[in-house]
Amino acid sequence: MSTIGLSQAEQSNAENKEGNAYVTDESVAEFIAYLMETNVNMVKKVLTSQTMETQRGMRRGSVYKVPLNAVQAAAAQDALAKAIYNNLFEWITTAYNVIGVLDIYGFEIFDNNSFEQLCINYVNERLQQIFIELTLKKEQEEYAVEKFTWTPIKFFNNKIVWYLINEKRPHGIFAAMNDATATAHADSSAEDNSFSQRMGMLASNPHFEARGNKFLVKHYAGVVMYKAQGMTDKNKDALGKDLLELIQYSSNAFITGQLFTNWVDPNSKKRPPSQGDKIKVSANALVEKLMRSQPSYIRTIKPNQSKSPLEYDTVAILHQIKYLGLQENVCIRRAGFAYRNTFEQVVQRFYLLSPATFNNKNTGNEFLKESPAWWVMYLKSHNFRELLATDLKRLRVALRTQTPFWTQEFIGFGGYLALLKRLKELLEIEWR
Repeated sequence: MSTIGLSQAEQSNAENKEGNAYVTDESVAEFIAYLMETNVNMVKKVLTSQTMETQRGMRRGSVYKVPLNAVQAAAAQDALAKAIYNNLFEWITTAYNVIGVLDIYGFEIFDNNSFEQLCINYVNERLQQIFIELTLKKEQEEYAVEKFTWTPIKFFNNKIVWYLINEKRPHGIFAAMNDATATAHADSSAEDNSFSQRMGMLASNPHFEARGNKFLVKHYAGVVMYKAQGMTDKNKDALGKDLLELIQYSSNAFITGQLFTNWVDPNSKKRPPSQGDKIKVSANALVEKLMRSQPSYIRTIKPNQSKSPLEYDTVAILHQIKYLGLQENVCIRRAGFAYRNTFEQVVQRFYLLSPATFNNKNTGNEFLKESPAWWVMYLKSHNFRELLATDLKRLRVALRTQTPFWTQEFIGFGGYLALLKRLKELLEIEWR
């Protein structure tokens, strides 16, 4: 309801003769104050003015109030509404969402690309890097450590693109944006010019090109031209000290105790984190969570760009298969040892397939001695080739249906021997 009230406040804004914003409908400010359980005069003040502070070196300078025009006032209202909505959404997902499903939003390439697309594509670069790390790079590194006979499969590592956006030293795009904002002293035009100039420092990266007030990034999914104008404004944390103070003075325990818990010290000289900084922190937290888990991927391919039924764009589909690394991933899964289980799980699941353990699933050593070439063992895990694992599962199901093992008679043992012979033939083909 607070976000709805703030949207109404934007519609009730106007400018006086001096160009300063004021609230035309007092009831809207009263409604917002009622919902947030705070002072109505404070609401009107923070939505129409901003506290500015000058600094001289490390010392604090003068503090003064600056009136906002209608556009600036609308931006402040939007910032407050977004902050309330975002924190409420995060609180809901933390309290109730326990399903570990990550829906990765798609890579974005539009006619006009700005800060929003840069953030989305940055997160996609980071998640693609994790996909590469877990399914392509780490997999082959383990084969090398265990000295498997293996021909390395080459793949594009997008870490260089991620560094281009993320790094602090040397400057990446986010760092250049932050520096431009810090040195231009709240002048949007000067910030944009400073940012464009700093883009020249990234020219050594082969995945970057500066083109006047635009810049080009060669992402793993495609080439994107970004418009530099307006990026620095969007990168700022628009939720200034005045708006934070308004929230902090709310007597609503849910707002102050649940939605907003990380309060910024109003006397702190440290620059508040930018929107780019927040995206980086959020992406890193997500990556840490993914690295602690064993993710399974479901890759979706768009059949066409026009969202039309029964339309199959071969060129677009092949492009997606290439940039997602699916071809390399399939090659590694087919040629490598992608199926993994612990020693105990292997014996528990497949003991029926060996005469030495047919009646005793606990004799795991006998199971391995029967045909050592069947299994690749390292450390405490067993790795099977993908096709071999599939055949083992099929034979296990077939054997269970042909052998009534709950009786103590070997009525189906002839069928079992036939299946075992077929299994050995498959394994000989596999290992050749």
